[in-house]
Amino acid sequence: MTKIDAVWIFSKAGIPIVDFCKQDSVNKALFGGAVSAIRTFTQEISGQNLKSFRLGEFDYTCTTCFNDKLILVLKSSKKAKNKHVQKICKVIKDMFENLYTNEEINNWDGNSEFFDKFKEKLEVYFKMASI
Repeated sequence: MTKIDAVWIFSKAGIPIVDFCKQDSVNKALFGGAVSAIRTFTQEISGQNLKSFRLGEFDYTCTTCFNDKLILVLKSSKKAKNKHVQKICKVIKDMFENLYTNEEINNWDGNSEFFDKFKEKLEVYFKMASI
């Protein structure tokens, strides 16, 4: 089983929306801004979306949700198989998009408790995946 160390969802501008991190002490606002900037830079120079990047011992896999409105980022060991991490990323993206509507995301008032159901589902998913 590929171990996912953290999951973040940021706005397109890099504002933290929701996170699922067991032991991470990263500054979410700073990290979200960096991911957004790297993503924009990659798009400008290559015309393609950022799919992943490596920092130290970890890989960060990225995808977008809700037609490019949100950025989903998964943190995993650089030893993890990219293909498997991509599959997990798709499962998490689908889970998120099935729980919430475009309208709910657009009208979100900033209350992080709104995403508790998503966090609960992630918790169950990772527990089931480790069996």
